[in-house]
Amino acid sequence: MNTTLTRQPAPRLPRPAARRPLRVLVVDDSPFMQRRMTELLEAAGEVTVVGTARDGAEAIRRSAELQPEVITMDIHMPRMDGLVAIDHIMRHEPRPIVVVSSFVRSGSAAAIAALERGAVDLVQKPSEGGISLDLASVAGELLGKVRQAARVRVVRSGRASDAETAGPEVARRAPVAGPEAGPAADSVVLIGSSTGGPAALLDLSRRWRGAKLPAILVAQHLPAEFTGELAKQMAAHFGGVVREAVTGDRPRDGEILIAPGGHHLVLEHGGAARLIACEAHDRAVPSVDRLFESASAAFGPRVLGVVLTGMGNDGTAGAAAIRRGGGTVWAQDEASSVIDGMPRAVRKAGHASRVLGLKELGEGILLMAAADLPT
Repeated sequence: MNTTLTRQPAPRLPRPAARRPLRVLVVDDSPFMQRRMTELLEAAGEVTVVGTARDGAEAIRRSAELQPEVITMDIHMPRMDGLVAIDHIMRHEPRPIVVVSSFVRSGSAAAIAALERGAVDLVQKPSEGGISLDLASVAGELLGKVRQAARVRVVRSGRASDAETAGPEVARRAPVAGPEAGPAADSVVLIGSSTGGPAALLDLSRRWRGAKLPAILVAQHLPAEFTGELAKQMAAHFGGVVREAVTGDRPRDGEILIAPGGHHLVLEHGGAARLIACEAHDRAVPSVDRLFESASAAFGPRVLGVVLTGMGNDGTAGAAAIRRGGGTVWAQDEASSVIDGMPRAVRKAGHASRVLGLKELGEGILLMAAADLPT
């Protein structure tokens, strides 16, 4: 008997819905730069520039009117500068903001101030002598950071008062001027962070003002131009020793060492710091994983690793190394994180023994130091 096989038509699958372009507001005092940024952002078809503004006051008004998903913000503008506008927007109608300015190169203090006020990221305009050059050289970086900013969970912000940032009474026994760094430490606290990290670190340093602290080492993803200024502003808030690490440093109680941008910070088996220049293929600089892994090898169970807000999963492998060495890992909770990627990866891998809000993380470190508890 002959059997005829008939091919059934393949079922038609629904086409995925086209991704709606991101709605972006461009803020710059130069009409030429407004047009050029609009062209570059819209070239790939992923962004629609819904409006422009020429100063901070107009940016506030246009943001409320147009409800953009992301704002690009210049800093140095007439009438009202970008810092004032960022502060107002993030206090009243928060939106992801990417600072795009030549001023962040010459004035890194302003760049860190923008991040502290709630800006998500920074793009340096190519410039020479105050004149902006071809913005196309940073077009890929600009579009990538705008895309990333659209994924940020923004919250209403505002710098807390001294009363709000004061730590537990048990920890506030040092003079307001801040403690001096102590002897070489036999235990360390490690902090890793990325997007949203500068604001979190500055918040913590305010809460720690004048307090007794353990030795703290920080790996924050930032370019080399900005880590020194971050250390300077943290020191002003903390009132104690905060500086970029150098090769040969030893962690000391009461001192906060920050990995300088463009370098990885690792600890040798004897506890001394060593800086390693980054390479082109490095995905996360300074690396949280490398700091955590090396410190675990050097200090064993006397390590507390803290993973704060950030994109990606840097810190997860390092957290695993800390746990294998008998140390402890804490992760920031989703509610207080600007980007929950890094802490979520640590939580999902099961490495975090405690999941805490930023305020509770800061207080936990203070209480640990005040009670002279091992990590």
